Amino acid sequence: MTPATATKEITRLNDLREGRRDLPMIDPRIIVIEKNFNPRDYRLPENRAHIDFLKNSIKTNGFYPDKPLSVRFDRDERLPVLVDGECRLRAVLELIKEGEPIKSVPCVQVQGNDEAERLVIAITSNTGKALSKWEAGAAYVRLQKYGWEIPDIARRCAVSTRYVTEAIELTDAPQDVKQLMSTGAVSPALALDEIRKSGSKAATVLKERVEQVRAKRGEKAVASRPRVTKQQKDENTLLKLVKSVLKDVEEKTLTDSEFDWVEVKRTKLNTLAKYVESL
Repeated sequence: MTPATATKEITRLNDLREGRRDLPMIDPRIIVIEKNFNPRDYRLPENRAHIDFLKNSIKTNGFYPDKPLSVRFDRDERLPVLVDGECRLRAVLELIKEGEPIKSVPCVQVQGNDEAERLVIAITSNTGKALSKWEAGAAYVRLQKYGWEIPDIARRCAVSTRYVTEAIELTDAPQDVKQLMSTGAVSPALALDEIRKSGSKAATVLKERVEQVRAKRGEKAVASRPRVTKQQKDENTLLKLVKSVLKDVEEKTLTDSEFDWVEVKRTKLNTLAKYVESL
């Protein structure tokens, strides 16, 4: 609890305001991150990279007021609980630990007594980085545990039933496969296909396929160097012939040392003449 709010009774979110603005400005250090609520997998490199991007953006430009955190007010704890915006909150908290003087962040209150409804808000919110397909799948699994059917999930989350089904299936993917999808080395469709074929061996098979593709791309990179045109080839040949003739002259192999007459090297000079005429 901050000193500003410690002396007054807290019965609603507005009692936790840090100043008076259109949106409640709340001390980020008192916002509760509900354990295991956010389906985002923070072990994946794409999410770490996203938080680092946010940290740099917030440090440079401040916290954008048009992208507030979504919170609900816990009447028992008398504290704001995060519903959406964990990446932004994590970025802010890390910056505070690093010495940035961030006192408050904009928040918007959502009604969230129903955990399933709060989860839908977290899934469908477009104020931050979208959940990956397998992260969304983890949320869909939780909605199923609340008794939601796949068509209901699809309708409320504005996706197809096939998307929901595949996303749920991807939640069981090995962590190594999720790492491959996270880095973009493997698409969710390819990962899902291989999981269905190879089961627990999918990660090994996919890693081998990724290495094969990278090797082929390396060969293509060499083969795809700028093509030399016929004219460029002829000019290079002519240049080599001229250099060769000049070398012969310098080494006096084209002239007789006693009589000082030119010893004709017919093959070389005829070739040289041919290329000169073709240009």
